[in-house]
Amino acid sequence: QTDEEAKQDNEQQQAGSGDNYQMEELMSQLASKPSELAGFTLEPQEFDKDLDAHMAFVTACSNLRALNYQIPTEDVHRSRAIAGRIIPAIATTTALVT
Repeated sequence: QTDEEAKQDNEQQQAGSGDNYQMEELMSQLASKPSELAGFTLEPQEFDKDLDAHMAFVTACSNLRALNYQIPTEDVHRSRAIAGRIIPAIATTTALVT
């Protein structure tokens, strides 16, 4: 192994240990017993297809589902286009039903 390869391996190990440290830090902040969650509430969030964080989550979830059912996955841009058509479709369906 060359000096350059050894340096790269060392850098990758250090980067990985930083990730592990962050993960351990987050895990230590989680409740360890159900009783510690008393009074914990979730706040609903408004979905906005124009927010990258929202679309990253939706795309990740839909791609996991796609992998489970062996159907093609989609990128964020395609998922955004699909999400943009869902709300008008719901409004149209609601108008027809009522």
